[in-house]
Amino acid sequence: MRIKTSISIPEEKIRALDRLIGPQGNRSKAIESAIDDFLRRLEREDRDQKDLEIYAAAEQELEREMEDVLSYQVEV
Repeated sequence: MRIKTSISIPEEKIRALDRLIGPQGNRSKAIESAIDDFLRRLEREDRDQKDLEIYAAAEQELEREMEDVLSYQVEV
């Protein structure tokens, strides 16, 4: 389902968009494409942040295991 909405965009940005998409271009499609790209970037950043949190937790666990293993070593 498509929803009609009204947004305010600076005139110079609309002129630049019109220049780039040409006289037969479709502003709505161009703006929708930009929104799609933006949403993908936000989703990727969110996923990356979650991955970093997982890696940090795993790193802490590995450090504890390493300290435990090292505590059993005896100097010769």
